[in-house]
Amino acid sequence: MPALICALDDPGELWATLLALRALLQRDDSGDVAYLTRGPHAWRLEAEPPDRAETIVSVSASAASDSYDEASLPAFLRLYLPVILASARARRQRSVHVTGHLAQTLDGRIACTTGDSQWIGNPGNLRHAHRLRALHDAVLVGSGTVERDDPALTVRHVLGPNPRRVVLNGSASSLARQHELKVYADAGCILACAAEQGPTARAAGVEVVALETDAEGNVPIDTLLGALAARGLHSVFVEGGGRTLSSFFAAGRLDLLHLHVAPIILGSGVPSFELPTVRRLADAPRLRAHHFDVDGELLFVCACPRSE
Repeated sequence: MPALICALDDPGELWATLLALRALLQRDDSGDVAYLTRGPHAWRLEAEPPDRAETIVSVSASAASDSYDEASLPAFLRLYLPVILASARARRQRSVHVTGHLAQTLDGRIACTTGDSQWIGNPGNLRHAHRLRALHDAVLVGSGTVERDDPALTVRHVLGPNPRRVVLNGSASSLARQHELKVYADAGCILACAAEQGPTARAAGVEVVALETDAEGNVPIDTLLGALAARGLHSVFVEGGGRTLSSFFAAGRLDLLHLHVAPIILGSGVPSFELPTVRRLADAPRLRAHHFDVDGELLFVCACPRSE
């Protein structure tokens, strides 16, 4: 593996190094050990640690094991390296790693009562969301986000590969507007819907995955993730909306939550989460969190409780 070198003070080049590390870990036939090292003036991604350089991270691609001292990492690496390594580990274990992201106001709203939500986060948060897209096999949204915000779900604001687009829409209603919605503009989008919709949910360039529902008519998150894993999608970025992200959290299938908090107060509007009522504060899940500055606004990165 040739050395990939980047300047210490250039996050853009450091991002390219992280993309190279992710590409290495995605190779099922790779037995390489990669070392992310820091020399006097540059980061290096190499097969062997160079002389007079400090090894920051060592990764075994075949086992997806890793070794690093989190306290020694700059914020940029602390933010994205856990996603890369957890996604690689899920691929080796044939499981699915799930990262969720929301941008909310100080009073916990993700949209006005009218549905207007663009943009609660700042430009730094937009770049961050696109980096998260690039670091996952798939990006998933619910039908409400598709029909309200019309996202393309591609990587446009940063360097990186486009993930597979997944729409969770039990009734398959969004297909009625297929030619108007950006998510369906290019072939390869997956629509996950209820089994009874399967026979009629047909659209050119869209892979319709019809799944059995639970007693309430919802597609179980475990069933959905199993279908994605069967298609080689072992890391999923849940980008919205709040109801869809809440369903992953409630099912215990959200691993990391990236929550951007903007200094805005709406007073009313769409809440960030829709979860079962907690009657005692002691029963509320308390998450382990790190915080980051994103161009003057606050980003919480929380490890979520996962069901067994």
